[in-house]
Amino acid sequence: MPQLLDDSKLKELVVASKLLPEEKIIQAEELAKSSGISLYQALTQKSYMNDSALGLLMAGYYKLPFISLVDTEVPDETLFLLPEEAARKNKVIVFSHSKDEIKITTSSPGQGVDYLKTNLEKKMGKPVLVYFSTPKDLEVALFMYAKNLQYIIEKLLAQGETTTPYGVERDPPVEKIVDTMVETAFVQQASDIHIEPQDNVSLVRFRIDGILHDVIQIPESIHDRIVTRIKVMSGLRTDEHQAAQDGKIHKIINKEEYNKS
Repeated sequence: MPQLLDDSKLKELVVASKLLPEEKIIQAEELAKSSGISLYQALTQKSYMNDSALGLLMAGYYKLPFISLVDTEVPDETLFLLPEEAARKNKVIVFSHSKDEIKITTSSPGQGVDYLKTNLEKKMGKPVLVYFSTPKDLEVALFMYAKNLQYIIEKLLAQGETTTPYGVERDPPVEKIVDTMVETAFVQQASDIHIEPQDNVSLVRFRIDGILHDVIQIPESIHDRIVTRIKVMSGLRTDEHQAAQDGKIHKIINKEEYNKS
């Protein structure tokens, strides 16, 4: 598994750069230790240092060019040159693809990235250039894959539409929709799935690394059926709507067992 640059090495880089006063570095270290987070997270959470400034330091350490993904538009056909599971596992995305070369960026350089680079070069028959992006930047960019989930859900919803003399009848495949949501949450390493009813839709959100991310919207009309399906999968009472219940879903995804309360 890819690893973030360790705290001691990152501290060396920050000290050597003279971009941050010593007292701020000490404060960031104390925050990291008390909160159980990395020094990188402490520096960015408290805005002690700009994320791009940190990225440039880290890229220099890895001897890779730095790319900020905040303002980089990545076409779907470029992004999906690398499957989402491999992208998330290795913290890599493909952000540029031309007839001459492919550009990938990672927040965790290492053997996994080297292996992906070699395979992609063999598959596409062109050189692959490796860049560095910050962990924060790359995590946001990985959510570009969520657009594909919305597309899949919309296709599933459309499968349940039938035109009759009385209009369009809708009977969406709820079981398949829920399975797709759970499998995607597993791939994206989400700890929780939140389904929140709004005015006209239900908002599905994934909690990843402690942060809730808006992922997809589903029609309000099937909210109750989605909830009922999850209750059935979890072994909960479907006729209980007020009291809290405890249950667990058991699935095998990509040959891995998945147990989630």
